Amino acid sequence: MPFGIDFSVESYLENHANKFTGSFDPNCYLYLSRASDLFDLAEYGGSVGAGFRRLDLHKTLVIGVTTDMLFPLHQQRELADGISKVCPDTRFVPLDCIKGHDSFLVEMDAFRPVICEFFESCCD
Repeated sequence: MPFGIDFSVESYLENHANKFTGSFDPNCYLYLSRASDLFDLAEYGGSVGAGFRRLDLHKTLVIGVTTDMLFPLHQQRELADGISKVCPDTRFVPLDCIKGHDSFLVEMDAFRPVICEFFESCCD
């Protein structure tokens, strides 16, 4: 007997999976996922701080989502704090979205103004 959809989140995930598989090579996703899992900034200089110092950044934006359990808000804040030591023009924006890690996929109206403002400020 095949598995059915018992919870609303399963319907959401199934819908996104169907859209995703039609537009994205699964092998590419596997390589991206593995690269994300294995990447360690500290390997490039001996510490995270040294890794940040190797970056040539002029302006950065870090967006965190209050309900993101994969990349919690405190980690995004730490990332912004670390980057700000080598790029003083670093902006951290916490967003209060309810869809967790997938908020950027379904709550684009929350992200759009922040990202647009960032890109517009890059032209100044």
